[in-house]
Amino acid sequence: MASIPPPYSPYLAYPPTPVLPACPKCGQSDQVQPVPFVYTAGKIQLAPPAPPRTEAPWETWAIVTTAILSAMLLCSLYGTLTALPYQYLLPLTLFFGLPGVLAIAIFLLIVIASQLKRMRSQRIDARRKQAEWHKALERWQRLLYCHRDDGVFLPPDSAFESVAWMKSLLYK
Repeated sequence: MASIPPPYSPYLAYPPTPVLPACPKCGQSDQVQPVPFVYTAGKIQLAPPAPPRTEAPWETWAIVTTAILSAMLLCSLYGTLTALPYQYLLPLTLFFGLPGVLAIAIFLLIVIASQLKRMRSQRIDARRKQAEWHKALERWQRLLYCHRDDGVFLPPDSAFESVAWMKSLLYK
């Protein structure tokens, strides 16, 4: 008596096709395909979520560097002013004297501190957006598309959405 080969036998001509869940709208699975497969076949409306755009870090570093260089320039200017004879120093001391240099230095320190705080919050926000994007990309890879109803759904939830509202399923 001949035995029937098991389902994943190397004797089969083609590997068995995976059984996909039925569409929650029409209740059939003959027109259901994974979204990445349909996207590579040419349906651009099913594109994967775009990676998050982050602000260029060089912009913030340029502001901080400019503030540091300005502080160095002020220190050298103050050193030059104190080396001048007294008759030239008196009018300039009123504007560029030690209180003026200290005020400008405090202002520059405040600018540097606020920029560093802004950079830190941007870095935290970028990490959060990157994590959300990775989750959305994983969900996109599990999404299924029904050609009959022109919509997408996730198998465990079976929440059906039209292609236009696909992002709502990705970023739940």
